[in-house]
Amino acid sequence: QSRHLLLQATSYMFPPLRRDSESIGKNNRFTPEDAAYWSARITSLLNGEAQYLQRFEAGDFSALPCEVSEECAVNCEGEGDAIRCRAGRCTGWVTWDGKLLMCGMIPNENAPKVFEEGFSNAWDQITKQTDEIRLPAACKTCTLKDECKACAAMVYTESGDYSKIPEYRCRMAHAYPAQAAKLAEEIRNKGVSNDGCQ
Repeated sequence: QSRHLLLQATSYMFPPLRRDSESIGKNNRFTPEDAAYWSARITSLLNGEAQYLQRFEAGDFSALPCEVSEECAVNCEGEGDAIRCRAGRCTGWVTWDGKLLMCGMIPNENAPKVFEEGFSNAWDQITKQTDEIRLPAACKTCTLKDECKACAAMVYTESGDYSKIPEYRCRMAHAYPAQAAKLAEEIRNKGVSNDGCQ
């Protein structure tokens, strides 16, 4: 606090595909359920436990169960959503060897090389590649989509394919309501604190 630095904590760890292409869906990390709990805990630390309880009791953490059937998750037809973040639209990532990636978390063996092809040409290629990506069709209609916030990088690093459900992140989203309730009960049992980073 004395340096007034803005910190962002997360309980989700991406599989490190740029380091190891065999690590699809793998990382030394929390279980999805533990990651959901610590995600709720981070919220309580940032806002203070009193505000966390107030928001929880108002229903902010009581997500509805996902209505995508198991059959649809496997055989869902139609096209999924386009990328919802800024990756490949207004941000990019240049690697140590000059490759332009749409996102630093997503490896791309066919990425254009900025210093060989020029930035404008490389950027045109990246934006075209980004426009072609569609996320899982099943996720498009999932009632937990906004809570899950599975981005293209999560989908790809968890499944190896933009059109497949990111199982770890999906399990984390489904676990969140119960884990948020568990934390709320812990806070009530110990007595509420108003401390938080505001």
